Amino acid sequence: MAYYSMIIRIAGTNYSMNRDYSILIGANGWMHPEWETTYYPDDLPQDWLLGYYSNDFPVVMVTEKEWQSSEYSGKEAIEDWVDNSEVSLRFVLELSAELAEFSKWREKLSGFGHRLFGVVLVFEELPTVEQFKALYTGWQKHYPVCMDFKTAEPGKELSEALAEVGVGWCWHGGENSQGINNRSLAIARIETENKTPRDLRAMLETMLAVDSTEQKVVLFEGTPPSLEVINNTGIILDLL
Repeated sequence: MAYYSMIIRIAGTNYSMNRDYSILIGANGWMHPEWETTYYPDDLPQDWLLGYYSNDFPVVMVTEKEWQSSEYSGKEAIEDWVDNSEVSLRFVLELSAELAEFSKWREKLSGFGHRLFGVVLVFEELPTVEQFKALYTGWQKHYPVCMDFKTAEPGKELSEALAEVGVGWCWHGGENSQGINNRSLAIARIETENKTPRDLRAMLETMLAVDSTEQKVVLFEGTPPSLEVINNTGIILDLL
């Protein structure tokens, strides 16, 4: 399409903060060393990075790195992030399924208030149906959840169990996008490397075609995630 030639990178410029988002677009984490010279202003204090990021993007994934890099622990860290970022910023929390017993997180996550958009539970190995149900039961009444099976795909029995309770799994941009069709929370986790505008448009069209999901999120990954790709995706979304 001709409009591809119009897409440019403007680092530090949001793609459209005043619109109603059909898809939230953001990054996998905000503490990327490379961004300190290419995105964040010189000498910006570490505890201001998220506030700066939140001026430009509506959602961010809180990764294990963010937890480990925090000066605080648990609820204190969360309250600090909430207080030092724009009220429009929404958080998606990444948790290892091995450590995701809900009772251990209930009090901590209350610090997010209404700004926690959802929780991604990451599995190193595919769980059994029983393991999935035991983990999901604790979360279902409190937060939207999405499973991340990384490169694996759940089999028929597990897929049916997920669909039964309206839970999907993260889409990593491959041909099989079945996981984002399961109801409450659709999340795409996309590597930014070598992504063309055509790739980005196809990815967005796949996400937009999911009409049974209330909440849709695209989180870009990379070392670091490409700001050009993130901004271009927002521009393409505005044009669709």
